[in-house]
Parts: sequence; C-alpha cells; structure tokens
Amino acid sequence: MRVDLNFSCEKPAAAVRDSMRAALTDSGWREVGEDGDQVLRFERPRRWRSLFSYRIEDLGVQARVETRDIDRGEDGRWTRVVLGFSVHTRFRLVSHLDLIYFKLLAEELERSAAAGQIQSMEQRLDNVRTPVAMAALSNVLLTSGLVAAAGLLLQLRWSSVLLLALGVSVINFVSIVGFADIIVEGMDKLLGRRRS
Repeated sequence: MRVDLNFSCEKPAAAVRDSMRAALTDSGWREVGEDGDQVLRFERPRRWRSLFSYRIEDLGVQARVETRDIDRGEDGRWTRVVLGFSVHTRFRLVSHLDLIYFKLLAEELERSAAAGQIQSMEQRLDNVRTPVAMAALSNVLLTSGLVAAAGLLLQLRWSSVLLLALGVSVINFVSIVGFADIIVEGMDKLLGRRRS
C-alpha cells in the first residue's frame, strides 16, 4: 500500500530537511539514504509481531521525504514537503485507522518543521485503539464462552467445540474491527469537512 501526503512550510528547504530528519529518527525511523539534496529516505523495520498485530507501527514502512523550495514572491521562500509512505503488508488488511496514522504523522511532521517538536503517534491513536481492542476482546471472550457452554450442553466433542468457538471468535473479531473502522472513517470524513 502506498500513501502520499504533502504540506507547505514557511522555512528554507535545508532547515525543513534537518527538522524532518530529526523528527523521524527521534520517532524510531532509520535513515537509509538521500537522493540528491531534495529527497531523504527512511524505513521503519517490521517487528516480529507484525503478522498478528492490528497496529500499523508494527509493519515495515518505507518513507520518502521530498523538499522543494517555492518562491512565493512577497511572502518569501517556502518549502513544499511531499511525503510518500510504502507499507509492507502480508495477510493483513489496511484499515482507515491506518490511513489516519499517516495523516496524523504528516500533521506532526508539519508541526515539527514549524516548531521543532513531535508527539508520538501511538499516544494520539491509543484514544481510538484501546476502546476498539477492549470491545473486540470482551466480545470474543463472551461469545467463545457461550459457544463452549452450548457445545458442552449438546454433548459435542471437545475438538468440535473448540473449532466452533475459534470460528465464531474470528468472525466476531473481524466484524467488530471492521465496524469500528467504518465508524472511524465516517468520523474522519465528518471532521475533515468541518475543518475545511
């Protein structure tokens, strides 16, 4: 999956590049190279739990930061920053919450270019993730218990009960996370319309 975002900053390109480099390396990204004096390349290595995690931070991501000087006449020189993120996914769907992660990261990088500080994306997204994870986990535990109890009352074999409980749990988890993603996408569009 590829995500492209951009913003403008009222600073020279060299200062913005230095700010981007500092902000991304402080956030756990590793610089892997430069293409001339306008493009920086970063990567965030995949974590071992990336196959089972629902967090975008656990996936391998490559970032491309391009800075271009813009002459705005009387306003002076500005810098146009183009951010390109390439996410390496295997066996995992990319949700709207993952896209919001990159929008928030772009906002933080813009703030960093202007003021020189960046806030952790994990802190900003945990307000949404924690309730979704807790709802999914409690619902999965509840339905698994109900399926297991029903299976035992019907005197089914243990292997059948476990398979049935696992199947219901997976379907339940996917439906809750999918429904939460639809809500997050709707809220993002609603808030985006109010801001503009």
